[in-house]
Amino acid sequence: MKKMTFAFIIIAVFFLFANFVSAHQSRIVTEKTTVVQNPEISQAFYGELKGAKNVFEISSAEPFELYVGLLVPDIEGARKDFYVEIYTQEDIPEEGETNIQKKTSISILNGNDFNWTSFYEPFAGDNYFQGPEYAEIEPGEAARGKQTEPGNYLVQVFNPDNEGKYVLAVGTREEFPPAEIINTVKNLPQLKTEFFGKSPLLIFWNLIGLYILCSVLAVVLMAWTIKIILRKARGKKDIKTE
Repeated sequence: MKKMTFAFIIIAVFFLFANFVSAHQSRIVTEKTTVVQNPEISQAFYGELKGAKNVFEISSAEPFELYVGLLVPDIEGARKDFYVEIYTQEDIPEEGETNIQKKTSISILNGNDFNWTSFYEPFAGDNYFQGPEYAEIEPGEAARGKQTEPGNYLVQVFNPDNEGKYVLAVGTREEFPPAEIINTVKNLPQLKTEFFGKSPLLIFWNLIGLYILCSVLAVVLMAWTIKIILRKARGKKDIKTE
């Protein structure tokens, strides 16, 4: 019975870990300009416009697939009039003048004229509205990034008065190493209370909370099992010495 309980907990932990692997790596936007590392990795940048545009810098020395998606939290007063512009910007020397910046727009995602769809994300237990995407989309297949040349790219998020909460999704390749699990658990309380306006009591009422609970139970059970084994081994040693 004890072995069956232990096996069940281990299986549950691995099952829940699979859900972690299929989730975005969460990032909380704290500055007006954010540098995006590893742009092909699936990441979700939770931000809020506070009177100014937010800019994300993406650089790659190699060709890569660029995916950008726009979401907003499904909360009271959520705005959907966001725009996302993807562009390059370079310094162009002018004769007799200082360098000027040449901006080349690649794509503009218009959330104001988009038919947003709602969906529930069971991993953290939250509801979103999904907006426009910069992606290669084939019928019946998951969206993937567009093949993009090496270079420096800027992604700008804004709306008419630069106010409101949004989520910028970047990348489609799913990776979730242990460090990202810790980061997600660390970010969750702030996202739940400040971004979704939920009670702190519901922070871990989701798959993350279940994962943590199973992990803790697995560690406790393993420690208890080791303790029993060591106690039995010590008992056998004492019998032999007698």
